[in-house]
Amino acid sequence: MEKIKRLFIFVTGHTYSNMSRLFLRMFVGIMFMQFGLNVVMGELPPHFLSNPTFYTILAVLEILCAAMIIFGFLTRFAAAGGIAYTVAAMHYLVGSNSIADMADSGETAMLLLPMLFIGIFVYFLLAGPGKVSLDYLISLRLVNRDRDEEGEATIDKA
Repeated sequence: MEKIKRLFIFVTGHTYSNMSRLFLRMFVGIMFMQFGLNVVMGELPPHFLSNPTFYTILAVLEILCAAMIIFGFLTRFAAAGGIAYTVAAMHYLVGSNSIADMADSGETAMLLLPMLFIGIFVYFLLAGPGKVSLDYLISLRLVNRDRDEEGEATIDKA
Protein backbone atom coordinates (compact mmCIF):
# COMPACT_ATOMS: atom_id res chain seq x y z
CA MET A 1 0.00 0.00 0.00
CA GLU A 2 2.89 2.37 0.78
CA LYS A 3 4.33 1.86 -2.72
CA ILE A 4 0.99 2.72 -4.30
CA LYS A 5 0.74 5.83 -2.14
CA ARG A 6 4.24 6.98 -3.15
CA LEU A 7 3.54 6.24 -6.80
CA PHE A 8 0.29 8.24 -6.65
CA ILE A 9 2.00 11.20 -4.99
CA PHE A 10 4.86 11.01 -7.49
CA VAL A 11 2.55 10.90 -10.50
CA THR A 12 0.06 13.52 -9.34
CA GLY A 13 2.10 15.61 -6.92
CA HIS A 14 5.02 16.50 -9.16
CA THR A 15 4.16 18.94 -11.88
CA TYR A 16 7.00 19.17 -14.32
CA SER A 17 6.03 22.75 -15.11
CA ASN A 18 9.58 24.00 -15.57
CA MET A 19 10.44 21.24 -18.02
CA SER A 20 7.17 21.75 -19.87
CA ARG A 21 7.91 25.49 -20.13
CA LEU A 22 11.35 24.65 -21.49
CA PHE A 23 9.82 22.33 -24.09
CA LEU A 24 7.20 24.91 -25.05
CA ARG A 25 9.83 27.67 -25.30
CA MET A 26 12.06 25.54 -27.50
CA PHE A 27 9.23 24.31 -29.71
CA VAL A 28 7.65 27.73 -30.24
CA GLY A 29 11.03 29.43 -30.62
CA ILE A 30 12.14 27.00 -33.32
CA MET A 31 8.82 27.30 -35.15
CA PHE A 32 8.89 31.10 -34.94
CA MET A 33 12.54 31.19 -36.03
CA GLN A 34 11.73 29.10 -39.10
CA PHE A 35 9.65 31.89 -40.61
CA GLY A 36 12.39 34.46 -40.09
CA LEU A 37 15.08 32.17 -41.50
CA ASN A 38 13.05 31.59 -44.66
CA VAL A 39 13.01 35.34 -45.33
CA VAL A 40 16.72 35.80 -44.53
CA MET A 41 17.67 32.89 -46.79
CA GLY A 42 15.96 34.61 -49.70
CA GLU A 43 12.62 32.85 -49.77
CA LEU A 44 10.57 36.03 -49.74
CA PRO A 45 6.85 35.57 -50.16
CA PRO A 46 5.47 37.50 -53.16
CA HIS A 47 3.91 40.22 -51.01
CA PHE A 48 7.33 40.90 -49.40
CA LEU A 49 8.88 41.92 -52.71
CA SER A 50 7.53 45.47 -52.42
CA ASN A 51 10.11 46.32 -49.72
CA PRO A 52 12.54 43.42 -49.15
CA THR A 53 14.90 45.42 -46.89
CA PHE A 54 12.13 46.23 -44.41
CA TYR A 55 10.95 42.63 -44.30
CA THR A 56 14.51 41.35 -43.90
CA ILE A 57 14.91 43.59 -40.84
CA LEU A 58 11.62 42.23 -39.49
CA ALA A 59 12.84 38.69 -40.14
CA VAL A 60 16.06 39.35 -38.22
CA LEU A 61 14.00 40.72 -35.31
CA GLU A 62 11.82 37.62 -35.51
CA ILE A 63 14.91 35.40 -35.31
CA LEU A 64 16.23 37.44 -32.38
CA CYS A 65 12.93 37.18 -30.46
CA ALA A 66 12.80 33.44 -31.17
CA ALA A 67 16.36 32.92 -29.90
CA MET A 68 15.60 34.92 -26.76
CA ILE A 69 12.54 32.76 -26.13
CA ILE A 70 14.47 29.53 -26.71
CA PHE A 71 17.19 30.46 -24.22
CA GLY A 72 14.80 32.14 -21.81
CA PHE A 73 16.61 35.47 -21.95
CA LEU A 74 14.35 38.50 -21.41
CA THR A 75 11.51 36.12 -22.21
CA ARG A 76 8.65 38.44 -21.35
CA PHE A 77 10.16 41.20 -23.48
CA ALA A 78 10.68 38.78 -26.37
CA ALA A 79 7.13 37.45 -25.99
CA ALA A 80 5.77 41.01 -26.15
CA GLY A 81 7.82 41.54 -29.32
CA GLY A 82 6.48 38.29 -30.73
CA ILE A 83 2.92 39.38 -30.00
CA ALA A 84 3.48 42.74 -31.71
CA TYR A 85 5.10 41.09 -34.72
CA THR A 86 2.37 38.47 -35.04
CA VAL A 87 -0.45 41.02 -34.67
CA ALA A 88 1.19 43.09 -37.42
CA ALA A 89 1.47 39.99 -39.61
CA MET A 90 -2.19 39.14 -38.99
CA HIS A 91 -3.17 42.70 -39.86
CA TYR A 92 -1.22 42.38 -43.08
CA LEU A 93 -2.79 39.00 -43.87
CA VAL A 94 -6.32 40.19 -43.18
CA GLY A 95 -5.80 43.56 -44.84
CA SER A 96 -9.06 45.24 -45.70
CA ASN A 97 -11.01 41.97 -45.46
CA SER A 98 -13.18 41.36 -42.46
CA ILE A 99 -12.94 38.06 -40.65
CA ALA A 100 -16.54 37.35 -41.69
CA ASP A 101 -15.57 37.76 -45.36
CA MET A 102 -12.60 35.45 -44.81
CA ALA A 103 -14.87 32.86 -43.16
CA ASP A 104 -17.19 32.94 -46.16
CA SER A 105 -14.29 32.30 -48.54
CA GLY A 106 -12.69 29.65 -46.31
CA GLU A 107 -9.49 31.63 -45.66
CA THR A 108 -9.66 31.64 -41.87
CA ALA A 109 -7.18 28.76 -41.69
CA MET A 110 -4.32 31.15 -42.39
CA LEU A 111 -5.20 33.01 -39.19
CA LEU A 112 -5.01 29.94 -36.97
CA LEU A 113 -1.21 29.73 -36.73
CA PRO A 114 -0.73 33.40 -35.85
CA MET A 115 -3.49 33.13 -33.24
CA LEU A 116 -1.77 30.07 -31.78
CA PHE A 117 1.52 31.98 -31.55
CA ILE A 118 -0.21 34.92 -29.87
CA GLY A 119 -1.81 32.62 -27.30
CA ILE A 120 1.52 31.00 -26.43
CA PHE A 121 3.28 34.36 -26.28
CA VAL A 122 0.60 35.65 -23.90
CA TYR A 123 1.24 32.57 -21.74
CA PHE A 124 4.97 33.41 -21.59
CA LEU A 125 4.13 37.04 -20.89
CA LEU A 126 2.02 36.03 -17.89
CA ALA A 127 3.79 32.92 -16.59
CA GLY A 128 7.42 33.68 -17.44
CA PRO A 129 10.04 31.28 -18.72
CA GLY A 130 10.36 28.94 -15.72
CA LYS A 131 13.44 27.89 -13.78
CA VAL A 132 15.26 26.34 -16.73
CA SER A 133 16.12 29.68 -18.32
CA LEU A 134 18.72 32.40 -18.41
CA ASP A 135 16.22 34.78 -16.81
CA TYR A 136 16.06 32.59 -13.72
CA LEU A 137 19.85 32.16 -13.52
CA ILE A 138 20.40 35.90 -13.89
CA SER A 139 17.78 36.69 -11.25
CA LEU A 140 19.45 34.23 -8.84
CA ARG A 141 22.78 35.91 -9.45
CA LEU A 142 21.33 39.38 -8.88
CA VAL A 143 19.52 38.34 -5.70
CA ASN A 144 22.65 36.68 -4.30
CA ARG A 145 24.74 39.73 -5.16
CA ASP A 146 22.24 42.00 -3.39
CA ARG A 147 22.28 39.73 -0.33
CA ASP A 148 26.08 39.78 -0.27
CA GLU A 149 26.11 43.57 -0.47
CA GLU A 150 23.53 43.84 2.33
CA GLY A 151 25.56 41.42 4.45
CA GLU A 152 28.70 43.51 4.01
CA ALA A 153 26.78 46.68 4.87
CA THR A 154 25.47 45.20 8.12
CA ILE A 155 28.96 44.03 9.10
CA ASP A 156 30.36 47.50 8.45
CA LYS A 157 27.67 49.10 10.64
CA ALA A 158 28.38 46.86 13.60
